[in-house]
Amino acid sequence: MSNYSFSDEAIQDLDEICEYIARSNTKAASKLFDDIRKKCKLVASFPNLPGDEAE
Repeated sequence: MSNYSFSDEAIQDLDEICEYIARSNTKAASKLFDDIRKKCKLVASFPNLPGDEAE
């Protein structure tokens, strides 16, 4: 299994985005974070996967 990591700036951006969304919808903010994490794991595991297949 391949690993991935976020830069400090990306972590800060994701935190700010999720905090903003959570003000009106905590479930949506949590789902967004989980979806981003899942996509990153997929790309890290299969870096040559075509874009259409990752959806």
